[in-house]
Formats: sequence, structure tokens, C-alpha cells
Amino acid sequence: TKTDERIEAGARTAAVMGDLYLEPVRQSGMKPYRTALVAYDPRNVVPVYDGETGSRLVGGTITTHYLDPDTVAADGTVTEGAMHTYRREIDQIEIRVFRDGVLSAAESGAHGLGSCPLVHIQWQPFTEPDHGLPAAHGLDTAIMRIDSLLTQFGAAATRTGNPIGVMKGAKLGADSDVGRLGRWISGLPADGSAEYLEPAGTGMAQILAGVKQILDTIQATEPEFLFADTGAVSGEARSYKAAAFENKIGNARVRFFGGLQRAVYYATCLDRDEACDPDAEPLCCEAGPILPRNVKAEVETLNTVKHLK
Repeated sequence: TKTDERIEAGARTAAVMGDLYLEPVRQSGMKPYRTALVAYDPRNVVPVYDGETGSRLVGGTITTHYLDPDTVAADGTVTEGAMHTYRREIDQIEIRVFRDGVLSAAESGAHGLGSCPLVHIQWQPFTEPDHGLPAAHGLDTAIMRIDSLLTQFGAAATRTGNPIGVMKGAKLGADSDVGRLGRWISGLPADGSAEYLEPAGTGMAQILAGVKQILDTIQATEPEFLFADTGAVSGEARSYKAAAFENKIGNARVRFFGGLQRAVYYATCLDRDEACDPDAEPLCCEAGPILPRNVKAEVETLNTVKHLK
């Protein structure tokens, strides 16, 4: 279950950020090493690709920050823990660990793999090998437009949404607290009145209509919203959208599983003190169908074909 949770978190990171890095890390300096897979936020990693092809990861630097635990004095005073910097420099030969800029010899040394034990998984590859595209790529303009419209709506609602008290034929004193909840106004002249003035806010309806139009366009064009269609959609249109969704997720799954297989292979070699073959693929990851299948329809089709023969 813990492994499943970590894989789900890693897949979500790759989908949201566009990249995920995995490293098999020995938990001990001697056998049994108990090598574990560690996932890194891509914002903390600087990869190094070979200069010839730009497709082979030959090194990387991982930089993170952490705090010491807070200390509590006898009188209850809390002192915040100090901030530290942790850096791992990985290449095809060794791993160097620095804490606050000082080399940690106990955590550093040759790994013996013959390849860089860092795996880069991209959700969608693009022109640069060190940066992938997230699952929401292509929606940037639409999302920015929605954000702009909602900001305008919030500003208009703040400015005009609160009714203003208006009094005609009388005047309130400077120390009046009539604006407070539960206060009454009495003694108005016969031709006077007190009421709330509230703008119509007709422009806000147009803003909301614009937001809805953009959302409808996203829902109609993006395959992830396959099951969000509430209108009359033909079965053929749904099948095309389902095929697009399976194609998009299937390609991302191939890259994610490939990276996971490679990371597990590296971890196995580290546990065994063996050099790895960078071109080997001794492991295979499989998963169920991306979309649930209509088993009844498939069986009926197979039976029909069988009888036709």
C-alpha cells in the first residue's frame, strides 16, 4: 500500500509539473543496503544530459532545504530550528553529498553502476530534454483568461455587492451607530425615507457567461472531460474522445512505467553490487485498461464472429 501511495504521488507530480525524478538510494553503508526509490520534485533537480545527443542523462544535482526540530524552553518559549541545505551531486561514477556546503564523506562514494542512477520521467516530451510538458499543456491561455475574468468579477462584487444605506430628508450625526446590526431609525420626517442602494451588477452576469463559455470549450475539446458531457452527445463522438484520452494517457503511462522499470533495475543492481547495462530491460510493468471495458458488448461481438465462421 505504501508503494502504491508513492507511485500515485509520483504520477501526480509528473502530471502537474511535467517531470519527475527517481533515484535508488542505499539506506545503509553496508549490506543489506535496503535500497529505496526516492522521488524528487523537478524544481529541486538540475539534470545534465550528454552533449552529443542530448538524450542520455549523465548526471544531476538535487538541492533541498530542511529545518532542525524546534526547541521548547521550560518557560514555553519556542526557538525555531536552523535552516540547512542538502545537496546531492550524481554522475556515472559516484555520488557526492554536501550538507551546508560541507562534503559528507559517510554519504558519498562510488556507486559502481557504470551509469547515472538518476531517472528522469517526462509526462510529455518537448524540444528540451530537461523539461517536459504537464498534462494541462495547451490550456494555459484559457486558464489565464478564466483567472483574469474571475479577478474582474471579484473586484466588481467587492465594489458593488455590499448595499449602501441612503437616507433622504434627514441627516445622521457623526456618532451614530445606525450601521450596526439591529439598529432602528425613528423620527424621520413625513417626506423622508431610509433605504439600501444596491447597483444592478449587470456586467457581472456577462463576466460569468464568458467564464462558462471558456469552460464549455475546454470540456468539449479536452479528452479528460470524457465523462463530464451533460448534453446530448452521440456514441460515436464519445468513442472518438475515449480513443484520444486512451492515446494521451497511454503514451504517458509508457514513459512513466519505463522510468519506473529502469529505477527498479538500478536499485536491484545497487543491492547486488553489480554494474548495470544501460540498454537492458529486464523488468516489465503492466496495468489494467485505462478505461473500463464493456465486457458484455465485447463477448457478444466475439460470439457473433464465431457463429459467422
